[in-house]
Amino acid sequence: MTSLLLHVGLHKTATTSFQCFLAERDQLLAGFGCLYPLTARAPGPQHALLPGCHFPNHPFLPKDRSLSVDYYINALAEELAMAPYSLCVMSSEVFTELLSFDAIAARMIIDRLSDKFERLVLLLTLRDIPALAYSDLKNRLRDISLGLRRDFAFSAPMFFNRIEMHKQREREMWRSLGVEIVEKYMDDGDPVMSYFGVVLDMMPVIERAGLQSTVAQSDSPPEGRNSDPYAEVEYLLMMITGLKLAAARKSKQATLTLESAASFFHSQQSSADLAQVPIGSSQVIALLRCLHANTSDTDYRSSMQRVGLSPVVAEHIDLFADRLANQLVG
Repeated sequence: MTSLLLHVGLHKTATTSFQCFLAERDQLLAGFGCLYPLTARAPGPQHALLPGCHFPNHPFLPKDRSLSVDYYINALAEELAMAPYSLCVMSSEVFTELLSFDAIAARMIIDRLSDKFERLVLLLTLRDIPALAYSDLKNRLRDISLGLRRDFAFSAPMFFNRIEMHKQREREMWRSLGVEIVEKYMDDGDPVMSYFGVVLDMMPVIERAGLQSTVAQSDSPPEGRNSDPYAEVEYLLMMITGLKLAAARKSKQATLTLESAASFFHSQQSSADLAQVPIGSSQVIALLRCLHANTSDTDYRSSMQRVGLSPVVAEHIDLFADRLANQLVG
């Protein structure tokens, strides 16, 4: 029988890059007895439709899809029967979303998959939790322009704290599931090739060296996907502006997006010089923690300086945030 490597995320751990890497090479992989199935693929290269059966209104999944777990399990069985595959690889962060939403439903899907395979191994991809939470927060701030999560713009420190705790909980839920698990950290070198190493480890020895050599010769190393078009200073301006609007009880009157914050920032006379000043994600994380611990402190300029931002950056961000807030509420 075939083994299954089920990659479940977490979100923001180079998952899309890994999924694209596998999907772009699915025919090559199949030639060595490794199936990256077409079953349940969507959106794009991930297998979100299977766990997505329990999310009929998921904002990023197609509306006209089957919500039957049986449908996808049977389709997968048919695809596996087409050739003598030794390994099947499936990947979607929506499995983690389901575990958090309905652990029983997630366990049932894993049990159904286990019945179809000789061995099931979970691949849990991780990274430094604060960095993971901040990356997730930035993704949610970008999603505001899609009409999602508007409240994140006005309470970023609180939501960062919640996301950080939630990510820790997700990691521990997978660890406690009682299923064979392999953990890989995004921070350790090239994440895609590190994750692909798990695929190679599960391949029969006779196929492993050939597949590794063929993939290495196929093209250049995989590039990152989901690149972020926004700079740290633009996120910072958005978050400080949102806090000022919330403190003034004007958040309901304003539509604050990253696009509006970035556009305003670049319209300011000193923005070009300010954009050249390096702002590290670790500084922004420290600021979010500082602001969450002192919710009544609205001296954002001093808070920015306390976490190591230069007085010039702190002064300009504070000033720009006042101007942007006034512009948004007229």
